Amino acid sequence: MNKKILLGLFLTALAISSLCSQEQLGIRLDNYSGINSTLLNPAGHAATPFSWDVNLVEGSQFISNNYVYLSPFKLGDALKNPEDLDFFFGPDLTNEKPLPPGGRKVDFFNDNRPKYAQLSSSVLGPSFYVRIGAQHTLGLLTRARFAATGQGVTANLAYYQYNDQPFFESFKVSDFRMALMAWSEIGLHYAYQMPQTQGNLTIGITLKATQGYEAVYLHNKAPFQLTKLPGDSLSASPIDFSFGFTDGNLNGQDFKTERNGSGLGFDIGMMFTDGNEDGYTWKWGIALLDIGQVKFNQHAQQHTVKTTNSSSIGTQAYNNVDGAEDITGVAQYFSEQILQDSQASLSNKQFGVWLPSALSIQADRNIAPMAYISATLVQGFPLGDAAILRGSLLALTPRFEHRWFSASLPVSLYQWQHLRVGLALRLAFFTIGTDHLGSIARRTDFYGTDFYFAVKVNPFALGNDKNKSRRAGSAPSARGQRSRSNNRIKCYEF
Repeated sequence: MNKKILLGLFLTALAISSLCSQEQLGIRLDNYSGINSTLLNPAGHAATPFSWDVNLVEGSQFISNNYVYLSPFKLGDALKNPEDLDFFFGPDLTNEKPLPPGGRKVDFFNDNRPKYAQLSSSVLGPSFYVRIGAQHTLGLLTRARFAATGQGVTANLAYYQYNDQPFFESFKVSDFRMALMAWSEIGLHYAYQMPQTQGNLTIGITLKATQGYEAVYLHNKAPFQLTKLPGDSLSASPIDFSFGFTDGNLNGQDFKTERNGSGLGFDIGMMFTDGNEDGYTWKWGIALLDIGQVKFNQHAQQHTVKTTNSSSIGTQAYNNVDGAEDITGVAQYFSEQILQDSQASLSNKQFGVWLPSALSIQADRNIAPMAYISATLVQGFPLGDAAILRGSLLALTPRFEHRWFSASLPVSLYQWQHLRVGLALRLAFFTIGTDHLGSIARRTDFYGTDFYFAVKVNPFALGNDKNKSRRAGSAPSARGQRSRSNNRIKCYEF
């Protein structure tokens, strides 16, 4: 691949991801997170002491991959005077030609792990919930999202492995998926709280209407053998590909927002809190997230390429692709090469892309006054050929909570490969955090980053008439017997 194209793709991904993230644990697990906690579990606000909560804006960013990295590099380098950075292509560096002082290299992971890439963006707009009586909660969420994902790409296609692969010697390409989608959501939220003997059980659901703007997907449905040939050519055993794309927003020089599809989705979850009027001891939760699909039926094409014999293609022509607006021509050229007809692969003028579905499990323990520790598992799974793939995450998060400030230190294992340490801080109604502190704090091998913030408002009064003597900062009650009392707490003096 052209060096400038490769570097451009990586830096473009960093720029696009300036408002995106994976799970934002520092703002999902806090008992004072309110409506923001419902994005990890729709019943996540079960122990929140507020009678209402309003999110003004939440922005987050996340990017991670195990294919390419920058070194030495940190996020601040891309945000401060990026035009002054000097990049060098890693494979060109040798002992005789080392990296110059102050230079940054673009290099590639050289291991046998399947390759993945994950870029997800989210802006949670004005959103709220309000409690109605002791058992009912109603809310509304508005959200804009972008995601680009790929998983399961064989290590034989990594830069060094592929570059060293000899001609005429075939290697296996496993089935893999890639997808990209930009969409928005309006969600109607409802939760029902049922008092139990020792605590309470909360069931929550968010029904979402989605608007799709742009999407691309590729699914290699079956493994095949690939062979490098001289002259920038490839030969493949029988293949079974499905791919689709929209181009309503990509034609011409100016990007414009145009709706090309719509759909429905939902999140559903439950949370059990084990405790009494003075607070909970344990909190257990489980949820299904992003179950649904966006159906694209405007400016959309779906293609199927399935062969019974081996076929060969030349790759030189694909190096001349200038941008996303050339995607239709690329599809027709590929169909011509494989099926001898530029229109033969076109199978439909619409297709659907599944949302980044996942199973979310949480366990939270109150270990001391204002001190908690949480365990979180998020396991992504695709629901169809075309799907945004959610990354898997296992995390342990100790945190300190007060009504007016909190701090958490999530330690997470992402995609069962990368161990990361994060930090999140909340001061009254403002939260800032990262689940990947190393990418911000120090220059190292930079393969991704993570950052998020939120601005919100909620009442100064903690509406719990069962516990009028509880001081600010004590563990929220798990009883769910709340009212609009005049139990106002004194503002913490910063």
